[in-house]
Amino acid sequence: MSELLILTGPYGAGRSLAIQYFQEAGFFVTDNIPLETADDYFSAIEKEPNKYEKVALTIGLGSAKEVFEIVKKHSFKKIKLIGITCSPAVLYERFRLTRKIHPRQPLGYTLEECVEKDLNLVREIRDYFDVYIDTTSLTPVDFRKVLFETCVENRHRFTVNFLSF
Repeated sequence: MSELLILTGPYGAGRSLAIQYFQEAGFFVTDNIPLETADDYFSAIEKEPNKYEKVALTIGLGSAKEVFEIVKKHSFKKIKLIGITCSPAVLYERFRLTRKIHPRQPLGYTLEECVEKDLNLVREIRDYFDVYIDTTSLTPVDFRKVLFETCVENRHRFTVNFLSF
């Protein structure tokens, strides 16, 4: 049976970093599947538990509640629903520093409206989360540490990297 992590949160709170960290930990990672394919996605993972032993899925806030309900119909060894959030001020700063725009801004919304909508959605689904992480004061290194300590099963593997010059 597969281990499944599902992570959601506002744009700018750290989903992209989480994807990288899950990949480092050996997870098969998928980002933002269409809601209509969620049931088939989970069924495919269930059919090949040896191939998909550890799976991480990041999803947008808009479809999170529905995906959480769909996954309940499936049998996985372990399911963790992870929510991340961040203060509005830090989200604004992250968007400014990366020079990215929020995906809803091209639809005519201001960054402030987009962030407010995201944070409202997080509050609406907070009860679903097994793990809830506020990334406001976390550096990327700290976020990685918290994510691994709370979400990634420790298998006591020892890794040695050799570099040659």
